[in-house]
Amino acid sequence: MSYQILSLKWRPKKFSEIVGQKHISQALSNAIKLDRVAHAFTFSGPRGVGKTSTARILSQELNNVDNINNSIDIIEMDAASNRGIDEIRNLRESVQYAPSNGKYKIYIIDEAHMLTKEAFNALLKTLEEPPNYVIFILATTELYKMPETIVSRTQRYDFRRLTIEDIYCQMKYILKEEKIEFDEDSLYKIADKADGSMRDALSILDQMICVCDNNIEINKVMSVLGIIDDKNYYNILELVGKRESGDILKIFNNILTSGVSIDNFIEGFARFINSMILANAISDSKYSEFNKNYNVKDLELSELDLLRLLDICIKFQSSLKQIHHPKIAVENLLLKFSYFDNSIDIKKYLNNSKHERSNLEKKTEIKSEKGFEKEDIGKLSNVSSIVKENIKEISSDVINEGVKKTSKVVKPNDNQIQTVTKQKLYDNWDNILSSIDQANIMHALEKIEIANIDEKQIDIIVLDINQFMYKNILKEIQLINAKINKYFNINVKLDIAFKESDKEVDNKNKDKSSVHDKDNPLFMDAMNKFKGEILR
Repeated sequence: MSYQILSLKWRPKKFSEIVGQKHISQALSNAIKLDRVAHAFTFSGPRGVGKTSTARILSQELNNVDNINNSIDIIEMDAASNRGIDEIRNLRESVQYAPSNGKYKIYIIDEAHMLTKEAFNALLKTLEEPPNYVIFILATTELYKMPETIVSRTQRYDFRRLTIEDIYCQMKYILKEEKIEFDEDSLYKIADKADGSMRDALSILDQMICVCDNNIEINKVMSVLGIIDDKNYYNILELVGKRESGDILKIFNNILTSGVSIDNFIEGFARFINSMILANAISDSKYSEFNKNYNVKDLELSELDLLRLLDICIKFQSSLKQIHHPKIAVENLLLKFSYFDNSIDIKKYLNNSKHERSNLEKKTEIKSEKGFEKEDIGKLSNVSSIVKENIKEISSDVINEGVKKTSKVVKPNDNQIQTVTKQKLYDNWDNILSSIDQANIMHALEKIEIANIDEKQIDIIVLDINQFMYKNILKEIQLINAKINKYFNINVKLDIAFKESDKEVDNKNKDKSSVHDKDNPLFMDAMNKFKGEILR
């Protein structure tokens, strides 16, 4: 007899042999015992998790046969190659005939989502009201492509993605039965590579048995599958934290020289970072060994940094197929990682700032007890700010005018509250404007009229501006108010009004006149009578 691959040889033949889908096998077993079997089923889930095998076992149990290949009442149909309306019409015709030997006539339609829209429509009526001896089982890996009208007429079962532990235990059992030697690390690597699919895992296992000559070893498994040692990824992350770009590229080039593909490198890197994040976030025995060898706390990177790196790797991997020079692109990516800035936790930052402010206030209170009053401290702080502002303006003048002597009026620098008159404000207005960094505001405030000034309030009218400019000024009124108070060492409220330019007023009057003329019925009547038109 010719060799039979492991995925076929060890295909489940009973509900009890199905791996990782106990919730489904138990439900179907009970349905048969209670004679509550639905007329149609939808089995959905990832590839290689047991959908078709479960459909076959269900069919065998319902018709009480050992091998479905020997039963003409169990029909398997691959929708990928029989997806047209003609095949469904043939199916509808055969449905009319009762089963030959078994209790039911069962149709297993694999990859059902591949059927055409016309084929689904042709199947719809039959699926809704089939004869009592007919059962449909639709298996699909892409449930979202199935019409809701079809799925709603079936009993749906969702198959789970198999865990690494499920796959590992099944492979371990098979290898012991096959009398093949192995080490546990190899099986875990294969299980991880299979990505939740038992069929994929057994296919890889078949290959490893041939490569390793019936003695599966971790080094050979990693070499054949292009799996990179986690130590390399951890070393890269250490170097990213230390910003050692040259050493990062050395590790990457050594990995490529060993024969690993760039796609495997990026995929493995993303997986490793994800494992580090999970191991750091979840206190589980599953990650305890991983945490011993690769701890986030030993890196100069935080969990937030790792999340950002993972996000970048995933996005890069999705675009890798469109890149013409992938090696250069990965080297560029790793260089960017070496200049990676640390992430900031906003919540912690705000809490630290609050704590620092609190400490500063405590220090201020201590100084007050030693002889300073809080009000005096405020005045001294204000004086310091005024002096700094003077220095800033004088420096600016020196830069702009070279060795020319500045003509600006120097601000008062004493710590006494100043008495400000209209003339004093006019004389120093240019100095105040120069301390405002926004050019548009400075320009808008060039022409002013001081309507009123006293110890509590200053009222200013801005000349020759429009409504839009006035709104911009109002947005910055607090800033302007603060600059005036700071300049004169006073504490008054600022109120700003505006006076439109004559041009703006004329334009508005013209617009009103135009609208008025158009709305006037006599004007419009005359225009219509003489076939006139409005030019402007």
